[in-house]
Amino acid sequence: MRFKPIEKPSSWLLRMAYAMSRRQFGKVITPLNVIYARLPHSLWLGRAVQKFLTTPGPLDPGLKELVLALVANINKCEFCIDISRARVEKNGALFAKLDRLLDFRNAAVFTEKEKAVLAYAEELTKVRRVSDKTFADIAMHCSENEIVDVAFACAVESFYNVLSIGTGIESDGLCALDRKSARGA
Repeated sequence: MRFKPIEKPSSWLLRMAYAMSRRQFGKVITPLNVIYARLPHSLWLGRAVQKFLTTPGPLDPGLKELVLALVANINKCEFCIDISRARVEKNGALFAKLDRLLDFRNAAVFTEKEKAVLAYAEELTKVRRVSDKTFADIAMHCSENEIVDVAFACAVESFYNVLSIGTGIESDGLCALDRKSARGA
């Protein structure tokens, strides 16, 4: 990590955010005490973006989680891969798909719709463009609103990836923390 975490923020808003993070994840997540603690007014943007991601939209929430995880994997954002796994850990079928995500085209666990959505997300993330063929494939399975939701999810996840990678934030071990709290430790 490139910055030392700020353990005691001066802002009441950040202190409240730290408490909420401890309640949700069992610890203050690193982006909160490294990024937002240094730029407190950005917390409002982060909260709005997170609310957007968690508010039900046109795309199935499980499929959106797969898109977010794929983008994080492509961008090699260790923190985002970790938190993505933590978010779906209790959903066995979805969690199992995460291990096959980078080979989604050849994995029988993915539906044709999921494959089309993931191919679109992969191409958009890697080359920042989508070919006519890739667009035609996703359009066969998704509404226009769903396609926009996929593109937006790719953009938002890339935003988070750049913040974490650029500041040297790595995995927080959230899956391990979540399993530990489930055992009552």
